[in-house]
Amino acid sequence: MSILARHANRANHASRNWATTFTGVAVAIIVAACSGATTTAPQKAVANGQPTAGTSDDAGGGQASPNGNPPPSGDDDDASSPTPVTTYDSGPVDANACSATANEVVMVGDSYFALSGEITVQLQSLATAGGALASGGAYRHYYESGANMYPYPDSTVTPIPTQFSDAVTASPDIKYVIMDGGGNDILLQNTQCIEVSPDAGLISSECITVIDNAIATAKTLFQTMKTAGVEKIIYFFYPHLPTTGKPSVNVVLDYSYPLVKAACDASPIPCYFIDTRAAFEGNASYIGPDHIHPTTAGSDVIAGLIWGVMQQECVAL
Repeated sequence: MSILARHANRANHASRNWATTFTGVAVAIIVAACSGATTTAPQKAVANGQPTAGTSDDAGGGQASPNGNPPPSGDDDDASSPTPVTTYDSGPVDANACSATANEVVMVGDSYFALSGEITVQLQSLATAGGALASGGAYRHYYESGANMYPYPDSTVTPIPTQFSDAVTASPDIKYVIMDGGGNDILLQNTQCIEVSPDAGLISSECITVIDNAIATAKTLFQTMKTAGVEKIIYFFYPHLPTTGKPSVNVVLDYSYPLVKAACDASPIPCYFIDTRAAFEGNASYIGPDHIHPTTAGSDVIAGLIWGVMQQECVAL
């Protein structure tokens, strides 16, 4: 939208602070953010739609990871115990310093975005209501169901790094990236990692290698994004899932969480990590009958968390 339109939409509205939690939906963000910082408490918060006091910070402690694996090195967070989620109400914001056209915002990832499209629809609705996106506007999206982070040669789905490359080819003017990714590297490519009993002992070295390969690929992608001129990244990771047919899925997820967050924190450009576990905990209706993907309600929660980070960290406002 034009500068005049932005001023008309945003005048007399104050910026709203937002705190992330998820392991505490994390994510520190303030207008000239430094990569991976931790969010501070806002004045007005709502948890699951109700006003609440207090904040959620990343859990610390360096305790052992689930299933007996030692905590991954290089991260001080104990990601196995997400703190209670706090989300923040949306509304018009004043953020001329970080404005962007819809074309300058790119979304990449997997079926959490692509299967229903509801996260994107709700996020764009929130951004439109907040004056950050023109009515009828849409962010560019390249996500695909079944996409991996690591480029497995036997996969016919575009891997996430290639999705970003495709976005640059289509239009190189990209300021902000909103993404998820890495789940299918286990869920589709290495199902043996989540089909074993959680009492089987340590996560196998083969499965740890799968996780490490996905994270190394993400680190390279962050550098590629910096080279392409991207200014900020928002990266959300997955909630706990029902264990039917995949008894160790949450063991592997919890092992991966601090590693993925550490990679985001170490990104050469600000990367704001969202831990979705606490927001979904105790809310069975947020996960659909496939026991993997979010329902409309769950998609709305994730969209709200992303929008909260956008407000707090001055992303495409």
